[in-house]
Amino acid sequence: VMTSFERYGASMESTKGLRALRLSRHLTQEQLAAMAGCSQRAVSKIEQGTRPRSDTLLRLAHALGVTCEEVIGTVQS
Repeated sequence: VMTSFERYGASMESTKGLRALRLSRHLTQEQLAAMAGCSQRAVSKIEQGTRPRSDTLLRLAHALGVTCEEVIGTVQS
C-alpha cells in the first residue's frame, strides 16, 4: 500500500510546508488542530517530520484550503 508521502513524492523533510502554511495564516498549532479535527500533538509531530496519516493529511489540507501537496511541501502555495 502506498503511503501519503509516497503518493505525493514527499520526504520526511518536506513536512515543513505545514508549518509555513500555518504561520502564513497566523494560526497556532492548537487552532489548526481544532479546524482540522486532530490533536495539537499530531500537528506538532507532522511539523517535526513524522509522516501524517492519509486522513489527517486530507483534513489539514481542507482546513488550510490547500492541496495535500502544499501541506507536505512538494509544491509552493
